[in-house]
Amino acid sequence: MAELIHHSMFIFLIFQCVSGFLIDSTTPKYAGVITDKHYIAVVDLLMEERQARHLLEHVVTSLQQKVQSLEQKDISKHAQEISALQLQVNGLVATCSLSQNNFGVLEGKIKDLEINYTLLKDENQKLSQDVATLKQTQSVVSIENLKQQVQATSNKVNQLEYNNMVRNQDIIAISNITRQNQLDVKTIGHKLTQQITSVERVFREKSRNDTVVYREFSKALDLKIANLAANQSIQVATLAQQNYPVALTAWNAGGDVTIGSEIKFNEVKTSTGISNLSAINSTGTFKVEVDGVYIIAVTVNSGTKDSGFEIHKNNITLSQVYIQGKVGDNDQSGTSVVSTELRMGDSISVLASAGDRKSGIVHVDKGWSTLSIIKI
Repeated sequence: MAELIHHSMFIFLIFQCVSGFLIDSTTPKYAGVITDKHYIAVVDLLMEERQARHLLEHVVTSLQQKVQSLEQKDISKHAQEISALQLQVNGLVATCSLSQNNFGVLEGKIKDLEINYTLLKDENQKLSQDVATLKQTQSVVSIENLKQQVQATSNKVNQLEYNNMVRNQDIIAISNITRQNQLDVKTIGHKLTQQITSVERVFREKSRNDTVVYREFSKALDLKIANLAANQSIQVATLAQQNYPVALTAWNAGGDVTIGSEIKFNEVKTSTGISNLSAINSTGTFKVEVDGVYIIAVTVNSGTKDSGFEIHKNNITLSQVYIQGKVGDNDQSGTSVVSTELRMGDSISVLASAGDRKSGIVHVDKGWSTLSIIKI
């Protein structure tokens, strides 16, 4: 790429200076002969070409570094297009190499012109001296020799004019090739610029999308981890509660209880795994704090005729026990043992009941009536 741009710039400068050479209004004394001004212009052209070469090498080095930086990024998707462009660039390099060879030939011809110009100046000076001598001697022989020399010089001038015409045609052809190469180089440069811009845009968009996806994924992953940790904590707590033992034994304070009312077992004797004992002491009702399967055992001792009791889970009757039926009999006890699954917030209560009686009381003996609840 650097060599292509270097050759193109060099040919462009040659074309600019040669164009000025062709349209220069200053003409030599003899037609087709290069002048001092033209020679100086060619020398200036070579100096400007050298300066332009150094500047172009700096620009090409910077462009190569930028292209290498982009090649280190993600440009694999555009490898096919870049390969096609590289083939075009290789073609232009070959064309510019041919132009460089033509320029070398042209430079050799210019050197030949310089040599011929020097010889012609020497011959012109010698001819001027001969003319001066002829004017002094008025010799016919010298005049004939002078005519021959003038004729020879005229032939050389004609040959130089022909050579100059051929060189002018070569210069015009090289100029046309240079123009076409400049157009091709501009087109390739524009395509490469668009390609590089597209690659940079795709890379930035991909980097931005990857960053957004990574952030969203990280956020979702953190949320999922937090949920799993919370669920695990809940499961651990639930499992701990399920495996935590719960047991209770309480007495009734004794006395008469109206049929249909609750027999309060509010004197707690032993308890395990129950935090709210004060509620049982005040209400006599067992409130479930831990889910699980429980065994409930109730014993009521009573001397009241036609008496009994019922075990209730919330408002559902789990068990009914009839104690005794005749007046004057000794106190008798009734016991009921049930099992049920209880959830947090459920309640277990014992209500006084009777056989045929719809009202009245049931006398409960203190110390002989107990409630025991065990979680299994």
